Amino acid sequence: MGTIHTWVEQAAQRAGAINRAQDLSGVRVGLHDEIFQGEQPVLAGHRCGLDVLPPPAGASSSAMPTPGACTCLMPPNRGSIPTTPAAKVGGAGRKLSARLGRARQAEAQARRLAADVKTLTGWLGHDVLSLAGPHLEERRELFDFIIEQLRLREHLAAHRIRPLRVALQRQRDDVLGFARVLDDKLAAIARRRQTPLYWVQQVCRLHRKKPTSNAFWQRWNELHARLGPRFVSLVIEMRAAMDDTPRSSSMVENLNSRLRRYFFLRRHLGDAYLSLLQFFLNHRAFMRSRRAERVGKTPKQLLTGQPHAHWLELLGFERLAPA
Repeated sequence: MGTIHTWVEQAAQRAGAINRAQDLSGVRVGLHDEIFQGEQPVLAGHRCGLDVLPPPAGASSSAMPTPGACTCLMPPNRGSIPTTPAAKVGGAGRKLSARLGRARQAEAQARRLAADVKTLTGWLGHDVLSLAGPHLEERRELFDFIIEQLRLREHLAAHRIRPLRVALQRQRDDVLGFARVLDDKLAAIARRRQTPLYWVQQVCRLHRKKPTSNAFWQRWNELHARLGPRFVSLVIEMRAAMDDTPRSSSMVENLNSRLRRYFFLRRHLGDAYLSLLQFFLNHRAFMRSRRAERVGKTPKQLLTGQPHAHWLELLGFERLAPA
């Protein structure tokens, strides 16, 4: 046991040195989230599939808001309030009628509020958080309008609307971070294709429509007639730019799910164990992927474009070979 412990400690030291020497200049976008193990925060920073980092001071987590948040405003679905009281006897009947009237008013108000919030969250999902949407400044204006409308209705269900409104308000810039990345890509496409940015943005907004709809193909024909031969190449570049723009916490949550499988091995996670785990995940080849170009390559290879030895050999060990 002592010998194995020494090997592990030595391997962790080599792994940490390799991690610290890694050039991260090719990283363009960082997604961060916090997970805990044994009351110790472990920040999983997804940088193009590269890093598992210890948490910086004051780190906090953020996530994409859920458009379906309006469902929390409705009471449990037990059917509508009956139109006639079950019992109406003497004075008790008058009391029940009064209570029924108040209950009907409360139900009508709750339904109106739920409808309003459903509309606002629909705008949030379709007009603000949609990848193929307006530029960043316009998204911010729409976002602030939705926040203000939630604030105006806060008194109707403060215990439910206020936490949602405050969370959205505090996370606005983080939530809309993807829009800044996409705007930069659109500007680069416009310069490269020598096309006014306005028309590049219109090609982007085309993808808000369903490809199976008449509206999509009507707008397609309009843009094709306006832009001519450049249109098809713009569409191809636009789709590549959108596919390469993360806009949710799903990427970092995916990494968290990979990390969690290893945490049962140690009740308390030390820096040495995290360094070794970071090294292993960054230098182990992907066995499968939805992107064929990633299969058989490691995160480090995908970031640097350079091959490297097997992760065991990098740590000074020899791989077992069949006789």
